[in-house]
Amino acid sequence: MRIRAHAEVNDSTYVEGCLRTDMDFMHTGEDDNSTNTYMDNLYVQHTFGNNTSLKLGKFDKFSGQNGLFYDGQVRGLEASYIANDNLQLTAGYGRFKDWGNVEVGYGRISGDNGNIACNVEYYQGNGRVTVGDALGKDTEDVINKLLAPNGVSLQRWK
Repeated sequence: MRIRAHAEVNDSTYVEGCLRTDMDFMHTGEDDNSTNTYMDNLYVQHTFGNNTSLKLGKFDKFSGQNGLFYDGQVRGLEASYIANDNLQLTAGYGRFKDWGNVEVGYGRISGDNGNIACNVEYYQGNGRVTVGDALGKDTEDVINKLLAPNGVSLQRWK
């Protein structure tokens, strides 16, 4: 069960959170610790004028085509700037939960003017992340099997 809360601090700042409870309906004993309640997300977002915003806290991050690169939670800071209706710049830094809390800096430029669309993302980690961390161990194994006949394998990047 998830309970989401949104509170306006002022015209340009709000706090948002998600209280989550995981319940196990199979075990009902009184001494059974089958319920776990915690804050799933909790962050503050502030806007500076109409085009710039800053987010700080624990929030969901979705990147890559359909979340292929990352669809999980980040603890950190993210700044966004909308140059016009056709161009958006985003930069952030934080710990990516599903990658073992590795610290990652990232940036994104996206836009669409009707004739040309772009979506470029860049990620740089200061820890070790494998393709298996990012896409799953099975994906890493399949890619390594395809590369093996050429004497190549995926390496960890810093």
